[in-house]
Amino acid sequence: RERYLESLLTLAAAKAGVDLAPASSFLRKKHLKKRIESLLREASMSKLRMNSSLAAFAVALLVAGWLSVRSFPLQAAPQENNDAPGIEVQQNGLTVLHRVPVQYPPEALEKRIQGTVIAELTLTETGTVADAVILSGPLELRKAALESLLQWHYATDAHPQGKTQVSLTFRLPESTAAAGARAASSTALPPPPPWMATVKSIDLRLPEPLKSKVAGGLSLNVGDQLTPTAMIDLFAAVRQVDEHLRVGVQATADGSGSVVTVSLAAPAEAPQRIRVGGNMQAANLIEKITPKYPVEAKQAHIQGKVSFTATIGKDGKVQNLELISGEPVLAEAAREAVAQWVYKPTLLNGQPIEVVTQVDVNFTLLR
Repeated sequence: RERYLESLLTLAAAKAGVDLAPASSFLRKKHLKKRIESLLREASMSKLRMNSSLAAFAVALLVAGWLSVRSFPLQAAPQENNDAPGIEVQQNGLTVLHRVPVQYPPEALEKRIQGTVIAELTLTETGTVADAVILSGPLELRKAALESLLQWHYATDAHPQGKTQVSLTFRLPESTAAAGARAASSTALPPPPPWMATVKSIDLRLPEPLKSKVAGGLSLNVGDQLTPTAMIDLFAAVRQVDEHLRVGVQATADGSGSVVTVSLAAPAEAPQRIRVGGNMQAANLIEKITPKYPVEAKQAHIQGKVSFTATIGKDGKVQNLELISGEPVLAEAAREAVAQWVYKPTLLNGQPIEVVTQVDVNFTLLR
């Protein structure tokens, strides 16, 4: 207290002759006098004033937090995706933060297969897709739909935890061109479709041995028209050389009209691990150990489901298990059994790959 008094007097002396001092301790001389008198009396803040100050501080803190959340949202904007030409995605108004572009299977293009694939997705609390089940759609298009859907990520505040449906429509290039022609009758200046345009350049971004092999099998040349038939022939020719090559078509416009650049490139580096739905991965189970029902759980009449996130190695054996939910008394028995399960190796582009999936174990008491 004495040091505080000395500091106030020193500050007042330094500001002598000034009525207003830029200090939070006092603004006027009478304020200094009252401050010193309070210190000499050892006056303390009343409970009412203290409670009022704390309440005002709490309200200010809440307002500042609310303004921070409003100004800096903790959620990323939805990601734009470049799906293959002729693919349309329809969903139930949910916000997708990230999804892998949907590709049109080359074999489906060759066989001129189109249609709509409808899938039911099971979403986790974090917005990831835990499982995907195809409800309807051509068989040749289902795999491409699943490979994309299982890697989607929804906004956590855009949906309740549960299920949702997504439809992926695959249309052949002819259908896309026809739709553009119909739209032209009701639009003054419609954008020119890439089909029926002139090929401006063909860019082969491939290693030299593969580049020469692909170039020798192409029937499409610079100056040709990129008709729907030519596009299908292009996919077929590339697939005969290497089905993993990526074909890109970019439409531009110049003084002579619509032109396109056709590019071929080697696939991006294959992922080291993919996520597969629980129902889909269960079909690959070749060796299953039945968990033993714990005696203490039977005596306590405990039953239910235990869920794990499982990492399955390239050899089909379970490498890691992380508990998602379930009674602790049942979880250890389930873990010991699932750790011994063996799956058929999952292949991606013909090569074994690690898989992350969900495993559910049900414990039911017989009545």
